[in-house]
This record gives sequence, structure tokens and C-alpha cells, in this order.
Amino acid sequence: MHQLTISINQILGLSTAASALLSILISALWAIYFNRIKEGQRAEFQKQIETQKAEFSKQLENIKAKNEKMNYITKTQFDAEFKMYQELSESSFQMLLDNSRLFPMGIDRLPESKEEQDKIFQERFNKANNSLVNYQNMLFKYAPFIKEENYLLFDELKEMGRLQLIYYPIYKFEYDEEEKRAIYKEIRECWKRTSVMYTKHDEIIKRLRAYLNNIKLVEDRDEQNC
Repeated sequence: MHQLTISINQILGLSTAASALLSILISALWAIYFNRIKEGQRAEFQKQIETQKAEFSKQLENIKAKNEKMNYITKTQFDAEFKMYQELSESSFQMLLDNSRLFPMGIDRLPESKEEQDKIFQERFNKANNSLVNYQNMLFKYAPFIKEENYLLFDELKEMGRLQLIYYPIYKFEYDEEEKRAIYKEIRECWKRTSVMYTKHDEIIKRLRAYLNNIKLVEDRDEQNC
């Protein structure tokens, strides 16, 4: 820089004061030039930081989504939930078992006597109705304490059982052939629904198993205070 100033001074024949002023001016211009270079580097560096922050935020959201599947509860809560879901599972399976006999998927072997058939039909209806009522009462009892998505699955199974009971008396105890033909489509759906109910129950069991497996136990506060 000093040599450059001297060369210009010699060429232009500047005085010492003018030479000094020129030197200051050139130094200022160089400073501005280098600052602009630094600003460009800083902008590029900032851009890289923002890109990394965006990527990090994305990864953080993915981790957060996975962690949301983990339920942190105390052992006391776990024992209560386990007992609750166990009772609901047993009750729902009993309802399904009794209900499936209304419109069985396999061959329905019945006695030839119409009187005996009617007796069996009435027994099936009463048993299916009682198990549905028990299941419904238990579901309503535990409704405030279970996850909504799990409740909806249990409730959907209950509604299927209710539809089976609605059409069963018409199918088995009404002997007006014209009425039977009028509801034939609904009755045919009842036979299909028996299979669907078993599939729905399997879905509930899988959902509960996944939920319970994803529970992470933490120490009870009462135990921590001891």
C-alpha cells in the first residue's frame, strides 16, 4: 500500500501532504472493499446456519412425533388402566361370542322341531342381549378414563352388536314372508357383519397391545417423597 502511494505520488508529482491524504483515501477504499467481502461471507455463513436450523427443526419435529406415541404414566396408573382394559376386552369378547350366534358364519345345526328351534332362538337372543347390555354399561363406566380413539373402537363394536339384535327377532320370530323379503338386504348385511365384528375386535386388541407396550413407567410421586 505504501509503495503504491509513493508510485502515484512520483507519477503525479504530489506534495507530501497530498500524498498522505491520498494514502488515507486509498486505505479507506481498501477497508470498504474488504468489509464488503466480509459481509458477503457473513451472509453466506448466515444462510448456511439458517439451512442447518431448518434441518434441525425438521429432525426435532420427527423426534417429537415419535415421543408423542410414548405415554409416561406411574405404575399406579398403569395397574388401573391395565385392569380397565382387561375388563373391557373380556366383556367385548363375550358380547362378540354371544352375538355371533345370532347370525353364525358357519353351519348352524338346529333340531328339526320348530318348537325347539324357537326355544334356541329365544335363548340366543336373551344371552346376546344380556352380554351387550353388560358390555355397554362397562364401556360407559370407563368412557371418561380411556383414550378417545380406543373408546371409539369399542363403541363401534357395540353399535354393530346392537344392529344384530335389532334384526334378529324379525329374522327368526316373524313368519310373514313378505316382511322377510322387505328386509332381506338388511338381513344379508347381518350375516356379513358377524365377520366384520371379529375383524373389529382383533383391531381393538392390536391397538390396546400397542398402546400398553408404548407406556413408559415413571416413579410414583408418593414413592419419591418417601
